[in-house]
Amino acid sequence: MILNNAISFIKAKTAKSKNTSKIYILPTLIGVYFFATAVLQLIMGVVFSNNLILLFGLMLLIFGILTAVITNFHLENIELTNLNIFSGHQNFDQIISLTFSNKLKKQELSGLKIIVKTKEKKELSIPLKSLKPGLQKVTHQFKLPRGKYHIETIVISTQYPLNLFESWKNQKSSHNTFFVYPEKLKSFTKQDYFIETEFDKGRKTISAEFSHLEKFQPGDPINRIDWKVFARTEELYKKVFQDHMSPQQKFLLKEPITEKSLSEISTLISHAYENNHQWELESTDTIFHMDSGKSHFTECQRYLSEKEVNEKTS
Repeated sequence: MILNNAISFIKAKTAKSKNTSKIYILPTLIGVYFFATAVLQLIMGVVFSNNLILLFGLMLLIFGILTAVITNFHLENIELTNLNIFSGHQNFDQIISLTFSNKLKKQELSGLKIIVKTKEKKELSIPLKSLKPGLQKVTHQFKLPRGKYHIETIVISTQYPLNLFESWKNQKSSHNTFFVYPEKLKSFTKQDYFIETEFDKGRKTISAEFSHLEKFQPGDPINRIDWKVFARTEELYKKVFQDHMSPQQKFLLKEPITEKSLSEISTLISHAYENNHQWELESTDTIFHMDSGKSHFTECQRYLSEKEVNEKTS
């Protein structure tokens, strides 16, 4: 019976060690100075046969060791349970969402630092002031250049309670990749990227439909003034037009490929997706056939995120 209990205990400890990330601990610069002072006190106590100095040095040494134990225990009770990074355009903040578990039922953990490392040598530093008992979700905003990124490891570290030691562990995440889409532009010449559809045949340019009237303001284009309304009211109003886009659109990514052209195509796709239109994307090496919806939008944007620009024009 005792042997069986011992074997069960060893198996449980082995299983726990496999599921738990290895914890590393090293003294900080302050910690090195602290222990150097403790050792110096011990040496001086021995050399001068002074029990008071010897006792003081011993107390410093024990205090430092206890601090290391507390730092290690502090980190041992923290686990990253979930990570999500939401892809978006590079001129907008990307959002990373992390869920942590604090295993201590009553104690709030503090002084934490999270670093998300990618294989592309990018680091996202996320300070975490405190972590309440149980599960807690943390969100953080960041910006990165256009591209595809692979998460290599998440480093969780702390110097609690007195910055004498730094303890850290590396955790993996099931969310391994994320994308930063090309910049989303406010305006540009759209017709450069359109292929004629059945709906648009006979149109040489993108049409603009009249939307509504607004009061004319200094600096507005004079050719937009509605003179008929002025004749009736003796007040200046300008015509406001809305760009007309076909419910089915074909976009062509032409050579040479530049960051500007990628941003313009990306913006057109975003506009089509937001308006529930269907679109097709064609380039020299691939074609995304006419479709709509989130998955089609994601596939096209991911393709544009990874597309290399021509060296001569970049």
